[in-house]
Amino acid sequence: MSLKSLLESLFRNLDAVVDELFREMHVEYGRVPFVSESIGRNRPELLVLDSLLSLFTLRRPKALTRKVAELVALSAAVALGCEHCMDFHVEAALREGASVDEIFDVMMIAGLMARSAKLAVGLRVFERVLSRVRRKSGEE
Repeated sequence: MSLKSLLESLFRNLDAVVDELFREMHVEYGRVPFVSESIGRNRPELLVLDSLLSLFTLRRPKALTRKVAELVALSAAVALGCEHCMDFHVEAALREGASVDEIFDVMMIAGLMARSAKLAVGLRVFERVLSRVRRKSGEE
């Protein structure tokens, strides 16, 4: 099958495919994620492609359990500060069997990593500016 014919078959009944994806998301997650809903409304062809990527990355990981995949997703959501993603992935992690303690530990580790990353950037800027100012004023 050529790429062109594959895409044509995938997008032939785009509205029906999007409706089915939304039904599956609702069954799987209890709701349709905001990002998926917005993409589906505005660029349904991108929703189909995005959903396939998400399906094979998060819902069918090759080497991780679904629970671990959800904990990883939660960790990224915390580090990025994405509140609605955190809400979504805490619930999904619980459904996949994660304990409250596991979720809390993941969130604490992710927060620590995000804090360290932000401080590393901030402190490098601070040190660079301080050095430049001192050089200009002859303090070094």
